[in-house]
This record gives sequence, C-alpha cells and structure tokens, in this order.
Amino acid sequence: MEILMSEVKPYKELYDRVNKTAKNRFAAQLRLEHHNKAVLWTITLSSIFLLVTPLAQGFGIKLTQDKALIDFVQILLTIVILAVSIILSMANFAVRGERIHNCGMELNGLARRIYPKIELNEEDPEYVNVNKEYDEILCRYENHTKVDFMRTKLQMTQYYQSKLWEHPVFVIRYFSEFWLYFSILGAGAYWISLLFGVV
Repeated sequence: MEILMSEVKPYKELYDRVNKTAKNRFAAQLRLEHHNKAVLWTITLSSIFLLVTPLAQGFGIKLTQDKALIDFVQILLTIVILAVSIILSMANFAVRGERIHNCGMELNGLARRIYPKIELNEEDPEYVNVNKEYDEILCRYENHTKVDFMRTKLQMTQYYQSKLWEHPVFVIRYFSEFWLYFSILGAGAYWISLLFGVV
C-alpha cells in the first residue's frame, strides 16, 4: 500500500535528510583524517628508509647490493618523498577534513532546531527557510563520497538495513583508497630488508 503524500510529515522527512547528511559528512571527515595520517606516516618512514643506507655506509656495515643500485634507489626514494609531499600539499587533507567537519556541525545544529517540529503534519512558514538553509549549507562545502555513504549505511541502522555482504565490501573499498601508501611503505621496507640480506 502506497503512503499518501499527506501522511508524510515534512519536518520529519527534512530531519531525516539532515541527520543522514551530517553523518555522511562526519564519515568523510574521518576518511580525510586517515588520508592525512597515512601521508604523514609515508613521508616520515620513507625519509627514515632514505637515511638508513648512508648511515649504514658511514658505520661500515656491509650491504648486500652494489653501489650503483643503492644510488639508484636512494634517488628513487628522494623522488617518492617529494611526490608524496606534493600530494599532501595539493590534496590538503587536513584543511578539507576540518571544513567538512564544520559542515557536519552546522547540520547537527540545524537538526536540533528541526527536531521539536518533527511531529507536525504540515509545513509552516518557517519550513521553506529551514529547507533553504539546509541547501545553503550543502553548497558551501565539499560533498562526501560513496564510501562515506557506505559507512553511514552500516552505522545508521535506524534508517538502513544492511545486507551481510555490505560490511566486507565497505572494508575492502575503504582500504583500497590507501593502496598507494601501502605500496610505497611496503616497497621501502622490502628494499631495506634486501639491503641487509634479511630476504
């Protein structure tokens, strides 16, 4: 049986939309924060990998690779650190995360103002202004991504019924965003292991 439009409470529908969007924004802020930390760790550990070779040579530790290959990898690591630093400055994860968090906070404030009216069956004169304010908040900030919405669906069980397969799909999709950092750190760790004959 179809729900008649008259049965839909306008403020309740708007409250649900605002609430879901706020949750999406906080999920996006968390993702951007993880990106920022991943970039910082990648730069830091890559820099350490870069310093290991000259330190080992300075202390007379025997290395298993020839000098030409070592010099090549040193230059390559320097380029990687430079490239990741550029990614960090261009992507601006920290600032974007802070801004999208502010968006979530504004939406939460709006939701608190809407909540007392969710039982009203009809729109009142203020409804248009509140709806317009919601649209204006969205226009001022960056949008969330599909993976952020996937997190929201898993967390907001009062609105969504997630299927069993959705959680592992979310985990795979979320961590796939960080493949570049894992690859760089894995390659660096493998090189150090190779250099000292661990592998």
